[in-house]
Amino acid sequence: MWLQIQVPLFDLYTTFQQLQFEEDAEKINFCAPKGKLVPAFYTDLDGSLDPRPSYLRKTLPSTVMSNDAMMKQFVDESRCTEVTESCSIHCRNTCFRGIRFNVDPAGTEDYLLRVCKALDPTSCMEFPGYYRGDDPTNSAKTRMFDAYLPTGKYSAVFVTESGMKVWPSFIEIEYQQDELCPTALKEGDVVMEVPAVDANVCTQLIRNQKIEHLDDGMHPVFWLHRFGGVEVAKGAGLGKSNALTSTFPDATNTIVQFIDNRCIHLMAGNSYEITAWVKFVDKKGITHTCDPLTEVCPEAGIMGPWGRESFAKLTSQRSSEGFQLLQGTVTISGQLASPDVALAFYLTSNNNLQWYIDNISMKLIKK
Repeated sequence: MWLQIQVPLFDLYTTFQQLQFEEDAEKINFCAPKGKLVPAFYTDLDGSLDPRPSYLRKTLPSTVMSNDAMMKQFVDESRCTEVTESCSIHCRNTCFRGIRFNVDPAGTEDYLLRVCKALDPTSCMEFPGYYRGDDPTNSAKTRMFDAYLPTGKYSAVFVTESGMKVWPSFIEIEYQQDELCPTALKEGDVVMEVPAVDANVCTQLIRNQKIEHLDDGMHPVFWLHRFGGVEVAKGAGLGKSNALTSTFPDATNTIVQFIDNRCIHLMAGNSYEITAWVKFVDKKGITHTCDPLTEVCPEAGIMGPWGRESFAKLTSQRSSEGFQLLQGTVTISGQLASPDVALAFYLTSNNNLQWYIDNISMKLIKK
C-alpha cells in the first residue's frame, strides 16, 4: 500500500535534550480540535520525551510525532510507544531527515514523487511538488518535492497521477540539514529510479516546437524564461501560427527549455543542429531585419551550472513574412555530456525590439 501526502509537511526541525518533567506529566501533545492531528515530529536526542517509566528509558536518539498512519508509514513500530491521550507516538532509535528533489518546473505540475521501502516495494508514500514564487515560468527556480523519511533504505521514482513512471528533465537531490542523530539517513540511502528512454525520443530534444500546446493558463507548455517573461503570441508565427514572445521587449530577453538529461547521457558524442525562426517588430509594427554584420542579433545555445555557451547565430536566410533563420550545430561532449546536471536550451534576443520565435528545433544529425 502507499499513502499520498497532500501538502509539504515541515520546513523547520526541532530537537530536544535533557528535559525534565514531573512524574506522570504530559510531555507533549499533538491533538487538535475536532479530533484532528497536528502533523509534526520532534527529534528527542536523549530519550527525555520517552513516555515510559524512567527505569525503562534509555539514552537513545528518538522521535516523538503525531500518531497517524501518514507519519508511521515507514517507522518500525516495534520501537514505538503510543500515548493515546496526547495523540503521539515515541519511537526509539529513530530519526527523520528531509530530502529535497529539485526538478524542471515546466510540465511537472501533476507529478508525484513516490518513495518506497527498498525491501518492501509495496510500502510507499507519494509526495506532491510545490513551487515557491509568483512566476512558475521562471527557469531560475525549480519545482520542489520534499520527502521526510526515518532511518532506512528507500527507492524513489516520479509518477503521474495515473501511476505511470516519468522523468522531469533533470533531478537535483539535496539531503536537508545536518544529520540530527547518528541513525539519520545518510546520503545514498534513497536511490532514484531513472526510467529508460528510447533513443528515438532523443532525436529531437525540443518539445512543443511550433508552440501548439498551451496550458490552462494559456502559457506555452515546456517553455520558460530567464529574463523578460514568456508568452504565446497567437497568429504571430509562421503561416499565422503561434509564436513565442517575451512579456516586454528588452535585449536581455531569454527564453528557455530544459533538456532531458537522459538523452544527453545516451547521445554523448553525437551532434545536433539548432534552428529557429526569429522576427523583430518595432513599436509601429514594422518588421526589422537584424544584420549580424552591423548589430548584435539573436543567438541560441546551451546553459548549465557553468553558464551559457552559444552555438547558433542568425543567418541571412529570410522568410516572406520577415522571419530570419537562426542556425548552428552543437556536439554533446565535454561538460555538455554530464548526465547529472540540469541543461537548458536557450534563445536570447540581444535587441530591444519585440521578438517572435517559431519552429524551434534541436535535431540529431545522423551520421
